[in-house]
Amino acid sequence: MKAMRRITWACVVGLLCIFSIVQLQYACAEVTEAQWEALLKAVGGEDWNQGFDLVEKYMKETKEGDVRLPKLRYVLLFTAAGKVSEGKMSYDRLSEITKDMVGKEIIFPYRQIDTDPKPGDLNFILQPKDANRDLFVAATNKAGTTIHDFEYIKLKDDFKVEGHDGQYASIFGVIDAIKPNPNKSLAIVLRIYISNGSVKLKE
Repeated sequence: MKAMRRITWACVVGLLCIFSIVQLQYACAEVTEAQWEALLKAVGGEDWNQGFDLVEKYMKETKEGDVRLPKLRYVLLFTAAGKVSEGKMSYDRLSEITKDMVGKEIIFPYRQIDTDPKPGDLNFILQPKDANRDLFVAATNKAGTTIHDFEYIKLKDDFKVEGHDGQYASIFGVIDAIKPNPNKSLAIVLRIYISNGSVKLKE
């Protein structure tokens, strides 16, 4: 069973988990419930063009300090990487988008913790050996053919994944750096570095 779940794509599921319609409709007065549903549908259907356009619009309409902005920042990065992977956004444009995010908070979607990682594990929260303050995720498209981003997380407190195998968790922290692939590959797009991170286990 565990071998089967290693090829399961969890990223869009996680995005849907952290963006319930009940929460998102209050992100800002200008954005309606129907508009939020359109965003979730676009991301779930891997329509990176529409997803990016919608989240970019919603971020402009959402006031600084709104608790949902860190979640939207992740969706913006994920959909932008999707556009790059399909040749629909240049790396220059991607760099423009990411440069102003350094130093700002971000929230990653809920993903499963994997305490016994194997080569090729994607969209799981992994922990390097003997590194209680480090976590890592390789976030991909549904097919696992494109790595939208590698996520390197430095936690502010110790957290051991042992005992949490299969549990869903969301990670939040501060963006230290976002590094587009210098080789301008369509298969591996971004590296995101996070500091002062915390783990929230799903109840």
